[in-house]
Amino acid sequence: MEETFCSDEAYFTTASISTWLTNYEMPATYASAVSTSNTLYEGRYCHNTYSETYGSTKACRYNTSDANQKVVTHTYEYNSKVVRNYSFLYDKTYKSALWVAYATSNSGDFKDNDVRRNEAWAYDPAIDQSWQQNLSGAYSSSSSSSGLSYDRGHQVASNDRQTTVEQNKQTFYYTNMTAQYSDLNQGQWNTLESKVQGVATVTSGTDTLYVVTGPLFEGTLATVPDKSGVECQAPSGYWKCLMKCSFSSPGVMTDAVGCAYLFDTNSKNVAPTVTTIDDIESRTGFDFYTNVPAVLQTAAERQTYSFF
Repeated sequence: MEETFCSDEAYFTTASISTWLTNYEMPATYASAVSTSNTLYEGRYCHNTYSETYGSTKACRYNTSDANQKVVTHTYEYNSKVVRNYSFLYDKTYKSALWVAYATSNSGDFKDNDVRRNEAWAYDPAIDQSWQQNLSGAYSSSSSSSGLSYDRGHQVASNDRQTTVEQNKQTFYYTNMTAQYSDLNQGQWNTLESKVQGVATVTSGTDTLYVVTGPLFEGTLATVPDKSGVECQAPSGYWKCLMKCSFSSPGVMTDAVGCAYLFDTNSKNVAPTVTTIDDIESRTGFDFYTNVPAVLQTAAERQTYSFF
């Protein structure tokens, strides 16, 4: 289905300002306010825009209260309109996105057209290259501090973005990657991604699956060199939150169900723990799905709904 946007009021003091961050799964407090004096792109404001490496659209960047963190929304064109691909909070210190948020279904703007995996590895045009890991090739796993082998692990999976070639290629920006234990990336993490894609495939009508995924950086972290020899911190674990929402009409949500999945390690190929969105929020300090109506949000975030 076409992505449904809700009021900007939860994000910005001036509710009349339209932005690219007014989506149901997004945290409410991580982007600084914008005004009509800022950059306007496709009817929505942001602090800066950058030409996408793939496609003719632009990426929109927002400043935050932390000088070392930026929020970015990538876009693509489909059926002659500009569509949000995914959004993320990027951190300079960890050289990683701390969360990545996106909507998916099997129709409308997110229809699965089977464009395949395009292997279009590239720096993200919306984030300074000095902030990013150089992932023009594989991690130097033989030099990792843990002795483990690491892959360039997607946060938004390539298979989650199969509508257009350009949409898929944007999942290969280095900002969408973390150093993920190879056996986990190719094993249980891949299994979970496939199950999420299966949920998206069976959504119908006005149903939309909203996903937020991210790494954990807790305790003593292993490091692994990127292609420039820079030591990059490997996450200690991963999580993925799901909320499926139904609408009676655009912007009128009638139902929401939720669940979350936690990988408490990045050094073993183990199945995730089934938990609640509330639990992941407590663990990470983030507050997701803030634009979902309060009654539906509260109930869904306490659930361990059986998606698969």
